[in-house]
Amino acid sequence: MMADDIQPPLFSDPLADPIVKITDAAKKLKVLGCVLELGLFEEMEQSCNGVSVPTLAIKLAYDEDVLQRIMNTLVCLQLLEKTTNNGSTVYRNTPATSKYLILSKKPTLIHYVNSEIKMVMTMYDNISTVLQRGKTDNLSEAYERGKMDELHIISLSKQMNRTNLETKNIPTQVPLDKNQNPVSTNVKQKNQLSPINFMLAMDGIITPTASVITKAFDLSGHKTLLDLGGCSGYLTNEFVRNYPGLKGVVFDLPDTVKLAKTLQDEDMKSRVTYVEGDFFKDNFPQADVILLSHIIHNWERNGVDVILGKAFSRLPCGGALILAEKFLNEEKTGPETSVLFDLSMSLMCKGRERTQTEYRQLLFSHGFRNIEAKTIEGFNYHDIIIGRKPF
Repeated sequence: MMADDIQPPLFSDPLADPIVKITDAAKKLKVLGCVLELGLFEEMEQSCNGVSVPTLAIKLAYDEDVLQRIMNTLVCLQLLEKTTNNGSTVYRNTPATSKYLILSKKPTLIHYVNSEIKMVMTMYDNISTVLQRGKTDNLSEAYERGKMDELHIISLSKQMNRTNLETKNIPTQVPLDKNQNPVSTNVKQKNQLSPINFMLAMDGIITPTASVITKAFDLSGHKTLLDLGGCSGYLTNEFVRNYPGLKGVVFDLPDTVKLAKTLQDEDMKSRVTYVEGDFFKDNFPQADVILLSHIIHNWERNGVDVILGKAFSRLPCGGALILAEKFLNEEKTGPETSVLFDLSMSLMCKGRERTQTEYRQLLFSHGFRNIEAKTIEGFNYHDIIIGRKPF
């Protein structure tokens, strides 16, 4: 072929690109959710040398042609690797899939993915209603709008330290079987997310950033870290592992604490304790470091002022307060994860994401000084800011 015969590439209208990308993103999440439900990655993990489509199709009784297309889609999504040797094509899990999408491994992002599909996407069905009726700080009202079942509301309420579940339509206790899965009271069981799986989903959100958060600021010399609304205590455990002289206290609602204790690692039981309580009703346990991870964004200014005021009063001079939240940029138009998080908050409560400047101002207004902030690059839901109580 002569150089003159080389034709320039063809391009579609770039104005359509962001729209097509958004549409394809919805398909990607659906594919991932379906594959996780089928346990396909678990099957792949059993073979060290990879597995061929014909072999897998026979074993699982799947249509070979459709399975081939699914496997190639997962390669495109960087969740599987495809190799051909001597005419034989095999697939295997990528390192990311093996690390984060295998149920038997800990930590895992499986529960987080499922919570996005089963709960968060359901909340997004409420956008037009919230736009017309405004935000609500009462999750039972969100339930009454008919888009979320009672288990989602209860799980979300516990995570957000909500106590306003007193409504004739929502049971405050859901019966669980021996595996801590809910005993269904209606026909929605397939789409329900059990409280324990919701807790594991929250662990999944923080998994990719936990190690970075614990090392962002030097906490050497501090003795006790108090994790307010710490859920399972996953992040507390990471701090304690990183600082041998540090002990941890997880403070959360009674039902959350009871559930968290069932998940506690044996090696942490002597160094991490759990205390039942409510942000707004009870005194905080004594500590010289207080951690708030994805807590401040749940509240409007009045609630934030109560929490930060109590935290400042409880800390000794020289004590530190750490916030782990995802910063909005100063224009509040990015990054994408933070903007979507901000929209999500408007659908479930009256909370919001904030800019780094706004977080700095909040800490300063409550007396904290020597404030430092660090952003965490990559696709994640956390940045980190620290303020210290002056001597």
